[in-house]
Amino acid sequence: MALAQRSMRRMQQQQQQQQPRGRASAQAIASATCAAASASAGTLPRGTCRGPSRLARRPVGVRVLAQGEEAGSTGSAVPTAGSSDAKGMLTPPRRVTEKESVVDMPPEVRQHFWEWTVPGSTLLTRVRYFQAGTSGPLLLLLHGFGVGAYHYERNMAELSKHCRVYAVDILGQGSSWPVRAAMPEDRLYISVDTWRQQLYDFATSVMGASSDARMYVAGNSLGGLLAVQLGALHPDLVRGLVLLNATPFWSFRPALQEARQGIWGLMPPGFGSVPVPPGLKGFIGRYWWNTLRQPNTVRSMLQLVYSNSNSVDEDTISRILLATEQPFALDIFSAIALAPKPVLDFDVALSRLTSPVLMLYGREDPWVVPMWGQRLKRHLPSAQYLELSPAGHCPHHEVPNTVNWALTSWISSGHQAPVPEGEACDIEESPGRMVKIRHLRGGASDGPSNWLSRLFEWFDNMRKPRAVTPKVQ
Repeated sequence: MALAQRSMRRMQQQQQQQQPRGRASAQAIASATCAAASASAGTLPRGTCRGPSRLARRPVGVRVLAQGEEAGSTGSAVPTAGSSDAKGMLTPPRRVTEKESVVDMPPEVRQHFWEWTVPGSTLLTRVRYFQAGTSGPLLLLLHGFGVGAYHYERNMAELSKHCRVYAVDILGQGSSWPVRAAMPEDRLYISVDTWRQQLYDFATSVMGASSDARMYVAGNSLGGLLAVQLGALHPDLVRGLVLLNATPFWSFRPALQEARQGIWGLMPPGFGSVPVPPGLKGFIGRYWWNTLRQPNTVRSMLQLVYSNSNSVDEDTISRILLATEQPFALDIFSAIALAPKPVLDFDVALSRLTSPVLMLYGREDPWVVPMWGQRLKRHLPSAQYLELSPAGHCPHHEVPNTVNWALTSWISSGHQAPVPEGEACDIEESPGRMVKIRHLRGGASDGPSNWLSRLFEWFDNMRKPRAVTPKVQ
């Protein structure tokens, strides 16, 4: 609670400071973007590591279909502002225009749509994904909560030189949505287990992943948690994992398979699935949803978790807001808030991993603070832990050149970290901007720790979670 209060105070301070210097902030963002697009990698000082051969950039003029534009699609077009059936919904400050709905990606990257039927129902969904690269191992990129596959726009072109890269929107995020309103009989829970099943079907049906063609999976935040779930439950498909500030927890409701449901056991069958009861959905919309989807709130939250606020671009903010105007957005958001935990606890999933793991963690992350990365390293001593600084919660988007270099070096070298254990080096992210990479030592007992992490370890030893053996397809 204290952390949440500090975060809100910081967001309010940023919003107060933002108004008088709005023009200067926009100019700073534009200058940073132009510099990254036009600069080329030069000779680095002695004693530093060399990053990618060129800086990631996003060429203009590449138009990708917006949601609802594909010929023959059954998906919905972008709705008008304020369209919602929730009582008390506020009208958004402006409508996201057709021009703003266009996603600019490098010419190597192509957008596609895939139809996926929710298992156990007839509910059809339309899933967006991006693909780049024609040779090399398969690589699946998983985004965090609230964004979409476009969040890897600064990575895909460079990574596609080494891998066949796919980035997909998970259901209810970005441009992946049901084509009709979900009914109670669909039993659609917007949960980690649902997303994991979607990703498994995507990997086998679209990417062609199999035991003979295994894939690498890289995930940020929620995407990192999903990567661990895939690695634990489908080890025959996963060749290696790359975790980017992976969140170690999701939801507060017990897994549906748990015998002890507490107060949740008093709810009617299907409670928490889509559609959410209108009264509850209206309450969430009025007191939570409408605040979160305001442009200033989105901007402040992003600036809070990036170590360099200039890395937060207006395109990302507009795309996040665009998703909130989807016809089923409030229903999906409400269902996420009520979703059950995954069948596998995060720590249990870690214990089942058999593939190599690379950790690329931003040190200045205020949410998944270094303690969580250190804790993961102690639970999984074989993981190679590279700490990036300065970098926040989304290192792939904030320091893309550093992440691209570390990830491709690790894959091409047969899972050898590009920095020796216990050592550090500097990467020139852009002219005059250096990022330090430290390869942290540690194992089950001697990993990096502090008093807070040791307190969490004590609680872990006390609670003794029971593992549930799931049924997987």
